[in-house]
Amino acid sequence: MQLLLAGASGGIGLAMLRQLLGEARWKRIYALYRRPSQALEALAREEPRLHLLQVDLSSDGDLEALPGKLEGPLNWVINTSGLLHDSERGMQPEKSLQQLNRDDLMAGFEVNAINHLLLLKALEPLLAKRDTLKVASLSARVGSIGDNRLGAGTAIVRARRRSTS
Repeated sequence: MQLLLAGASGGIGLAMLRQLLGEARWKRIYALYRRPSQALEALAREEPRLHLLQVDLSSDGDLEALPGKLEGPLNWVINTSGLLHDSERGMQPEKSLQQLNRDDLMAGFEVNAINHLLLLKALEPLLAKRDTLKVASLSARVGSIGDNRLGAGTAIVRARRRSTS
């Protein structure tokens, strides 16, 4: 069985990858990441089933090239990529409607909803061959629709509502 994990260098993705590598059923695991991670590279050196691919899910070119880097059909696709804050952009989680701005909202929707769908579009030729395909998009609790007790991330919650409704 083969699995593709997007967002593998982030907290949720890296933790999930470690769990998945402990399961013998995975013949090959493709781990997609945007920014290199020493922890991810260390896992790849130890684990021959792990194949790292640097892919920016916001890049149409990266997504178009992705299927050509994969071998055979995928059984599972798990996307853990997400955006709550971005120090490069000065983006911080908003705690009220007054803190919202268009650029940060659009960035949040792109990463937390749109990119998840565009990844599946890019992978469709490999997915159509599988009758038992499993697809999961995960997020942090702060992005929960039903349980956002942390009180942050108005934009991430709205993006998740859009991607699951």
